[in-house]
Amino acid sequence: MSVQLPKNSSPSHALPARPARRSRAGLIASLLGGAVTILAGCATPGGPAATSTAGAPAKPVQAAATKPAEAARTELPDNELTGPILGRMMLGEVLAQRGNPAFAHDVYIQLARDTRDPRIARRATEFALSAGRLEGALAASQLWVSLAPNDREARQTAWTLLAGSNQRDILEPLLAADIASDPNKAEAIGNAQRIVARLPDRNEGHAMLTRLLAPLGEQADALLALAISSFGVKQPDAALTYSRRALAARPAFERAALVQAQLLQDKPAEAIKLLEDFTRRNPAAREARMSLARLYATNKQPARARELFTALAAPVTPGGERDQEAVYALGLMNLQDNKLDEAEALFTEYLTLIDDDEGRDPTNAYLNLGAIAEDRRRFEEALDWYGRVERPDARFTAQMRSALAEAKLNRVDRAKSRLEALAKSTPNERRRIAMAEGQILRDAGRTGEAEAVLRAALTASPDAHDIKYDLALTLERLGRHDEMEALLREVIAAEPKNAHAYNALGYSLAERNERLDEAEALLTQALALTPDDAYIVDSMGWLQFRQGKLKEAIATLRRAWSLKQDAEIATHLGEVLWVAGQKDEARRFWQEARKLNPANETLASTLTRFQIQLP
Repeated sequence: MSVQLPKNSSPSHALPARPARRSRAGLIASLLGGAVTILAGCATPGGPAATSTAGAPAKPVQAAATKPAEAARTELPDNELTGPILGRMMLGEVLAQRGNPAFAHDVYIQLARDTRDPRIARRATEFALSAGRLEGALAASQLWVSLAPNDREARQTAWTLLAGSNQRDILEPLLAADIASDPNKAEAIGNAQRIVARLPDRNEGHAMLTRLLAPLGEQADALLALAISSFGVKQPDAALTYSRRALAARPAFERAALVQAQLLQDKPAEAIKLLEDFTRRNPAAREARMSLARLYATNKQPARARELFTALAAPVTPGGERDQEAVYALGLMNLQDNKLDEAEALFTEYLTLIDDDEGRDPTNAYLNLGAIAEDRRRFEEALDWYGRVERPDARFTAQMRSALAEAKLNRVDRAKSRLEALAKSTPNERRRIAMAEGQILRDAGRTGEAEAVLRAALTASPDAHDIKYDLALTLERLGRHDEMEALLREVIAAEPKNAHAYNALGYSLAERNERLDEAEALLTQALALTPDDAYIVDSMGWLQFRQGKLKEAIATLRRAWSLKQDAEIATHLGEVLWVAGQKDEARRFWQEARKLNPANETLASTLTRFQIQLP
């Protein structure tokens, strides 16, 4: 919510084609205008990114450019550019390019004192920041302010450095004077909020901001700034009170409504009502409507979420492009509902929409499209999507998924090589790699190797219940059911809400046709935890089949199929239909299973048992 420092922009002065005498101002502007800007990356705090939609990568908040009027008011010295001055400037630039910004700062700060040119003082500030010389940067920025007192960028830079060095006594009166004199109160408040946030002690910063904004009374921007600051110092009740006062002071204040809804995140019903009322009064408030749609989606109101996202996705003007965030959100909703065709089309559209938008990150769309391709057994395509992922924090996941896709193509050695090439810098990464390798080996029929890998990982992380779960699945493949059961019960005892552990044990008992009452209790608990998990619903249907409840089994397995079109589910449903005498429909489901996964082991064994030849 804070306002970032303005972008650096050197005034440019066009040079005449054949000047009788080149002005120093013109040549300095030409030289500085082409220089790489360092200040934006060093002095500007990382402002909060715009809120993403249901996981959509969000545009960064754009920094405000220096006002042209302010730049015009900056008086530049009309000095002649001499050879020594030009030589010193070029020396500074060369030093910086060769990795010596500290020396470049020394050259430029002295040059700024000699020439009294604010642009050179600004450049000296940039070099000091690049070199990590905060005291030098503060001195250079103060010189810059003295040479260009009306330049807001200069003032903001100097004040930010004062905050970073905790010089509160100097900073506070400067900010107070700026707020009092600036006719644009919202901008002045935002600047003060951002700069005060740089103070080392958050509580001292909050106290200073409270004092600075006290004279403004019920001004809505001031109240909202205090709401955000209060939340930052862990005063949620005060933050909520301030946000309510801000919205009361300005009923159409969209940011105040958004902040208040966020503060009510542990009371979703109140947050939803707040945004419903606000958007009813302000139907053009797109961000509020987007936040409302997200709240619907995360609070089990998918129909409302879909309706609102669909409306938001529509072009604002006839023939215009659809809204990127809303298109992405609809893609996620369809993916969650297992509507893969619709999800794939929407993620592809999203990538087209953001193609020329450098502020948008395609990473999540690549990962989702890779997952869809995997689900459809288009593993080469999945590898292509995962190979496009460049963002460092997602690269690990993409490479893990690539290894699993390689294994599905029966390229187990290549899959293992991908895993071996991954960084193993944290225990979590090592655990994930071991689990992926175990899965790859288990699926390839190299179950003994899988057990060895997982046991080694469990020795390194004895409390890792996810490894215990995977090891239990491996032991089941080896027919060591007692060991499998002991591990799963350890997982259940440690994680009583682990639905997959209940399901794995319950399904194993049902598959072996043993202790069916106990299996029913386990699967009932799993469904209570995750009632719409297709695989758990499938397990319950299979148990009902083992119990001789054919009618109930068919209904349950049909529901599992409606939740996810999976080869294992289709195979189970086909067998129950066959036993119930519905042989034509059974064949249709087995054919569906073969389309989804021709190599499915459960399908192959089922067809062999019933001596079925599919066309």
